[in-house]
Amino acid sequence: MIVLWFYDISYAFLWATLVFFLNFIPVVGSIFTAIPAIIMALIDHNMMTALWISIWYMIVNTVIGNILEPRIMGRGLELSPLTIFLSMIFWGWMFRPAGMILSVPLTMSVQFLFDQYEETKWLAFMLGDYKGIDEE
Repeated sequence: MIVLWFYDISYAFLWATLVFFLNFIPVVGSIFTAIPAIIMALIDHNMMTALWISIWYMIVNTVIGNILEPRIMGRGLELSPLTIFLSMIFWGWMFRPAGMILSVPLTMSVQFLFDQYEETKWLAFMLGDYKGIDEE
């Protein structure tokens, strides 16, 4: 929002709110959020401003998507990035867009369920982002 406000893009608060909500959709959410703000920059200003807005979107999304989110999800949720990506594909196939949005909570629930039974603990281990095997 600060970048959009700095470049005097119309409806900066709306675009920032859209970024917040659509970034919950893994992989493609950040791409869809950039398009309206870039088009608005192109309409209101010029091609150079639209280029700068797209560069800032790429910088912010790269830092958040490649540095902050994997650390937060890996430590807090104990799911590997590969598991998150594959679960997004699977749950998106099962439940379409709603499945993509709910892929992480659904996978965490499945991992918790697998972890409850001795026969399926190995599946919970495979879904997780464990740094080592705990001694029990």
